[in-house]
Order: sequence, then structure tokens, then C-alpha cells
Amino acid sequence: MRKILVVLIAFLSVLAIYLLYLRLVPVRQESADADDINIVDISGQTGNAGKIGDVEVESVEKARYVTISPETKEVEREYGFAKLLHESGSEWEIEKPYMTIFNGDSTIKFTADKGMVQLETVSNTPTPKDAALTGNVIIEIIRANGKDTTYIYLDEVYFVGEQSLFSSAGPIKVKNPRIELDGRGVKMIYNEQARRLEYLRIVELEKLNFKDILFDPASSTKDTAAENSVQPIPAGTKSGSNKPLYQLVFDRNVLINAPQQRIFTDRLSIENIIFASSSSKSKSTRAETDSDISEQTSNTIDDGFDITLSCDNGIFVRPIDSELFSLPQVQQMGDIESGGKQTLFVADKITGDMISEKLTAYRPRVDFLADNFIDPNSQSNLPVNVTCERMDFISASDRLVFEGDVRCKMTEQLPQGFRNEYTLDTPRLILNLGSKKQAESGPFAVDHVTGDNGIVQLAAAKWKDDEVFGFMKLKCYQFDYNSLGQMFIAK
Repeated sequence: MRKILVVLIAFLSVLAIYLLYLRLVPVRQESADADDINIVDISGQTGNAGKIGDVEVESVEKARYVTISPETKEVEREYGFAKLLHESGSEWEIEKPYMTIFNGDSTIKFTADKGMVQLETVSNTPTPKDAALTGNVIIEIIRANGKDTTYIYLDEVYFVGEQSLFSSAGPIKVKNPRIELDGRGVKMIYNEQARRLEYLRIVELEKLNFKDILFDPASSTKDTAAENSVQPIPAGTKSGSNKPLYQLVFDRNVLINAPQQRIFTDRLSIENIIFASSSSKSKSTRAETDSDISEQTSNTIDDGFDITLSCDNGIFVRPIDSELFSLPQVQQMGDIESGGKQTLFVADKITGDMISEKLTAYRPRVDFLADNFIDPNSQSNLPVNVTCERMDFISASDRLVFEGDVRCKMTEQLPQGFRNEYTLDTPRLILNLGSKKQAESGPFAVDHVTGDNGIVQLAAAKWKDDEVFGFMKLKCYQFDYNSLGQMFIAK
């Protein structure tokens, strides 16, 4: 589950950060500082006239604007277009706009068929006030290691400068080797003065597919690509860099469906996220031309995904302290039938904290098949049902802690219609997760089980239909079970 959350955060951070560059950051016509170099390369022909700053030019074709870093003297950003189709006052209609941004350990490319830009001049700089990119809008994010290239496809993107609002009502598709997303409708508000994202919303999430990620709380293996985008903070510390902490929310009837597990919740919320940008510098090379960039390699994407996430009310990203936008009230989950051999996890709300690296589920219910600890030689598995008020998974200690009216019930089917029922009632149940390989029949491997924090009751009964044929009950203050020695201890 932790790996699922990390990959989700990585994807949303990429989408949020790099959409900000769609404002088509302007290039100054001339620099007041000799060390701050900007290059403008324009091929002009007779015909329609355009204007760059205070300079009138004839028809503009194959325009290329380059910004050079004053520190490294290397290309930081390149923007251009194939042709100026029409110019009316401050409105420009351009063909094949593109932008390439060299961002340390990654390169971001934007292309579209057409662009409509409303310009205003600030300090002799032509700055897009409002803008629209339409037709095959593609954002390509390429990492320096050549792996995990991400493609974002949209039909159009609109920018309203007065509101700092980016939006698209059409479809959005995201692909990389690990994640595939299909949705509709994107809204984003960016506070340019505070340099922070105020709001990101994907209105409809049709599907979000994962590859090779399993519900394995005992796994401490971290996703390398995800760590490059999202930096968890050690427990007990704060941001320390004045960067805002964010919340990522999947809302309403969230379903994560995997080959062996199903997870249902009304809200999946990941909190205290820092969208970390790269501080490393890598040598930049000249960006491709608009014709080069248009040749995408989306056919390299592997479609072998095995986990799907869906929800009814889309995706929200906002600062954790934001009061501008509120979320709807969480609803209680109803009864959901177990899926046979699939592990079923149901909770009203699931919260992941990136600072403490703790996962919390409220009013959870877990149904799974466990090894038959009563008869280790048995080939059958015991259906196990666990309910409580709250469950915490603590990554640092590899522990699952169930609290509040915890009930664990196991049923063993016997010949001739008999069955044994084993019930554990405890105020708190602690599972210390083992490092051994995950059993195929269970959601996690358990080394030790402890029931404590009050009166603990264990009961065993033999039934046939509704008739009891035998019964045993034990009350104690602490119950321990060690899976290695198959030993029970009651105190």
C-alpha cells in the first residue's frame, strides 16, 4: 500500500509542477545585464506583420527564443513556433508552438498544433496575459537517465492570467512505464507571487492503472522514480525550507483493484507532501525544432498494468493549510462482499502521512485467507475477518496496530458440515510484520501478534448450522502469538 501511495504522489507532483510552465514564460527582447543572455532567432517573410516588444517585423516563421542561464551560460529554456498565422493588436495566432525546458535532471517539452496568445508588455517584455493551446497538446517529461519518460496528452489547455487559472474541459491522458491515467477536466490555480500551487483538480478520473505494485505493508522497498519527485521528511521534523505542505485526495467510492487485493474507501488522502524540485545541474543541449518534437515515441509504453484505481469525484491537490477550497463530508462505507481469494480492505477513510510515513484507516474491515495455524500441515486456509475503529501502519517499525473494539474472527470448515469459529476481542491488536516472503494466501507475513490495553477475550466454538457442540472462552490482560514457534501465551 505504501508503494501505491508513493507512486500516486510522484505522478501528481509531476503533473502539478510541469503544468505551471504552460504559461509560456516570456523572453526579454534585450537584457539590462550583459551576463543575462537571451537569443531571438526569427525568419521573416513578407505578408502579415507581427510585433515583438516595440519592434515590428514582417511575417514571422520558425521563431525561436532561447534563454541562457547567467550562472552556467547554458540553455535553460527554448520557446518558438512554426509560423505566425494572424496578428490583431495584442492577439497572436501561432502554428505549432513548442517549448523545451531544461530542468536539471529532467527535460520538459510542450507541443501543440495551434496557439492563441493575448500579449501585454511588461518592462518592454511581451508577456502572455491569456493563452490557449489547442490540438494535440503533448507534455513530455524526460529524465536524464532515459528511463520513466512521462507523456501527458490533452486536446486543449487554457490560461486566464487575471485568475492564474489553467484549465481544460477535455480529456487528459498520462502515460509512463508504471502509470497510465485517463480522465477528463483539469483545473489549476497557481499563486505566482507566493510561488506555490493553490489548487489542482482532475474533475473526472476514469481510470488510473499501475504496474508491478502490490499491497504489501511489510515491504520497505521504495520506488526510485517516485523518490526523485517526492521527498518524505524524517518523522518529528518540519519542512525546513518554507515549502508548502500539500494534500492529495482521491474522493468518493475509491476502489483499488489488484489481482489478489481489493481496497474500498470513500476517501484516500495523502498529506504533508512536498513537491521537491531538482537542485542538481546537468549539461543542457539545444532543444529540437518544432518538427523534431512532434515525433513522439508513445509506442514505447508498456500496457501490462495489473492494478487499477478509480473514484467517482476525481482528484484534489491543495496546500494542507488552504481554506479556499473545502472537501465534501466523508461518507460511511456500506457492506461489501468478500471476493473469494482476494484480500478485501474496506475503510471510510484512508490517510497517508509523508512526514511520519504512517498509514491510517478509519473504521476498517479486512477479510483475507491466512495459513491454518491450528494445523500447520493442513492444505486449507482460514478465512479471517478483522474489524475495529482505527488501524495504523507504521513504516519505521513494520507494525500494524488495530485499536478500538477490535474483533478478529476466523472460521475453519470441517467434514460433515461442522465448523470451528475462533474469535479474539481486544481493545488493541498489534501485528509485527515479518521480513519473510509474503505468503500467497495472505496480505502480509506476521511474526508476532499481541492483544492488550485492557481485557482480552479469546473464544472457540464448534458449530453445525446454528447449533453449538462445544465452547471455550478465555479472558486475560494480554495475549501473544508467535508464528515461528506456533506458540500462544495468555497473561
